[in-house]
Amino acid sequence: MHATSSDKLNTNPQEHFKTVGCAQSYLRTQTDKVTGDVLIGIATARTREQLYASPDTALDIEQSECLAELLSRHLCGEPVAYLRKSAEFYSLPFEVSPATLIPRPATETVVDAVLECAEGYSLPLILDLGTGCGAIAVTTGVCLKRKGVESEIYATDISQEALAVAENNARHHNVDINFVQSNWFETLNDAARFDIIVSNPPYIKDGDPELEVNVRKYEPELALIAGADGYAHLKHIIQTAPAYLNAGGKLILECGAGQTHRVVDILREHAYTEIEQVRDIEGHLRVAVATKP
Repeated sequence: MHATSSDKLNTNPQEHFKTVGCAQSYLRTQTDKVTGDVLIGIATARTREQLYASPDTALDIEQSECLAELLSRHLCGEPVAYLRKSAEFYSLPFEVSPATLIPRPATETVVDAVLECAEGYSLPLILDLGTGCGAIAVTTGVCLKRKGVESEIYATDISQEALAVAENNARHHNVDINFVQSNWFETLNDAARFDIIVSNPPYIKDGDPELEVNVRKYEPELALIAGADGYAHLKHIIQTAPAYLNAGGKLILECGAGQTHRVVDILREHAYTEIEQVRDIEGHLRVAVATKP
């Protein structure tokens, strides 16, 4: 008989969570040290430095119960980013929620590609399709602003809940993004034109056995699954983007590991030129960059 996550928790959290130090000791038997400190920090609204500076600080009943709930959710597999409602991307903090994907380091390569393509424009016009928490759009805005480059950035998502999170992130980082609720290009003005269109669309095939169980269980399926072969949304964007790109405009797409070669073929089928493949931080071919046909 195997213990469940709830079996691992004492029914009386006060027994293990009387003080910060007691909580830290107990959590190290349940999870790794860093995650344990994160959970205590969430429950007590204290930084890691504050926790270590005052290990004898008592936890009240509300904090103890909150910590017990957080640990239970963590042991069930819920990502820590959702527990803390934030994740780091490009060394910037981003609010996240179950309505948005948790941004991954691999996607930072997409931002690098956007910034490179934006060079030479005095006012780059950029469209981020399926923005989620706004990681690509907001980070691009922050980086261009730091360089003293003005930009006009639009970001779409089909989910109003995701857009609300993205809007919060734009406000937090003090960048102006034009958010539009849209299923890809659907509600955009037909006359809209951009210098760069970028997207990290769903690219996982339905029923993919390699998709992590906890990702499938907790992250939004709408932002993950892309039909039987994983290319449905990539194909749609590639086919539709030329109508919204200025002459010489760039299309930048994040792809799943092992997908870029097929994406390059699809781009060629639609007469895109100057096609490049870019490796992510782990060395995987991750991003396809192409010029409007």
